[in-house]
Amino acid sequence: AISLLDRKGRFTSWNLGAVKITGFQANEILGKHFSVLYPAEDSAGAKPEHDLRLALEQGRFEEEGWRLRKGGARFWARAIVSALRDEAGNLRAFAVVTCDRTEQERTKEELQKIEQRFHALFHSLQIGAMLAGPNGELLMCNQAARDLLALTDDAAGRPLFNPKRRILYPDGSPCPPEAEPIQRVITTKMPVRNQWLGFQNPGDRDVRWLLVGVEPQLAADGSVSQVLCTFVDMTHPKLAADLVAERENRYEAAVQASSQILYHWNPKTGEVSFGGSVKKTLGFDPAEIGGPFEGWVDLIHPADRMLFKEEIDRVIATGDAFCLRFRMRRKDGGYIPVQNNGRFFLDNGRRRSGMIGL
Repeated sequence: AISLLDRKGRFTSWNLGAVKITGFQANEILGKHFSVLYPAEDSAGAKPEHDLRLALEQGRFEEEGWRLRKGGARFWARAIVSALRDEAGNLRAFAVVTCDRTEQERTKEELQKIEQRFHALFHSLQIGAMLAGPNGELLMCNQAARDLLALTDDAAGRPLFNPKRRILYPDGSPCPPEAEPIQRVITTKMPVRNQWLGFQNPGDRDVRWLLVGVEPQLAADGSVSQVLCTFVDMTHPKLAADLVAERENRYEAAVQASSQILYHWNPKTGEVSFGGSVKKTLGFDPAEIGGPFEGWVDLIHPADRMLFKEEIDRVIATGDAFCLRFRMRRKDGGYIPVQNNGRFFLDNGRRRSGMIGL
C-alpha cells in the first residue's frame, strides 16, 4: 500500500493496494489524519505524531506494529514513512509504504510457541537429552543429561565429550573416538539407536551405563545441521545382568567340573536347553539336542520312555521333584544310564516357571 500525507499528516493520495489491505476506499480516507490507522492506545499516546516527527528529523522512519483495517480489525504491518522535500529542503509531504505482514507474524508467533513447548518438554524429560551442532559441539542440554554426563554450566559451545572420559562397550573394551555415537552419526548421517555404552568420568571409579540414541537432523543440502541425543541410565540393570551372567558362568563351571549334564525345561514353551558336560557325556554339542521337549524324549531308550512320561506327568501335577533313572542315547548310537534329578523353580508370582536339573 502506498499513500501520501500532507505536512499535517492528512491523507492526500490512496492507491489500490491501500484499499486492498485496509478496506478503506479513497473517498473514505482522503483528508483524514494518519492516526486513523493506529490502534486507540497508540493514538492516545501520540505515536502517529511521534512517527512523523522521526521521519521528519531522520528523513525516514521504519517499524513493524499493529494497524487498523476498516471496521477496527487489527493487522500487523511493516510501515516506512519518508519525508519528501523540495529542492530548497522544505517539507512537501510524507510518503507511506505499508505492507501487511499478519500471516508472517502469526507464523512467527506459532513458531515461538512451538519452540517454547519444545524447550519446556526438552527440559522436563526424565531421561538425558541434548542437542549438538555439526561439529559435535554442545548447543543445549537438560538437567538429566548434565547429571548423567557430569557436564558443567560452561559446556555449551564446547566439544561434547571430554577426551579424558572413558567410553566403553558392554564387554568392557574401549570405544574409539571415531565410533562414538555422535561422531558416527555426523560422519554417516545415519541414526544410532539403543546402543549400550559405559561412561567413566575422570577421577571416577564407577562406570555409568547408558542406553544411547542419536538422531541426525539434515539441512537442505544434505549435511548434518545438528543431532539430537538421548541417554537412559541403565547402570542398575547392567550391573544386575552382569551379576546374573557371572552366577550363571560360575554355576556352569561348577557343573562342568562335576562332569554332570545341566538342563532347563520350560513347560510353557516346551523348550529344553542343555549345558554342562553334554559333549563329554553324550557326544553332542548343547545346541544339537536343545529345542522342543520331544527331541529330549527321542534320546531316551524306547523301553524307558513310558516311565519318563509318567514321571513328568506326576511332577507337573504335584510340583514335586523329578527323580528317575533311565537310559539316554549317545551321539554314537549307544545308550548310557543317567540319573535325572530335577526341581521346579518359581517366578516372582510364585508360579512354576520351569524345571532345572542334573
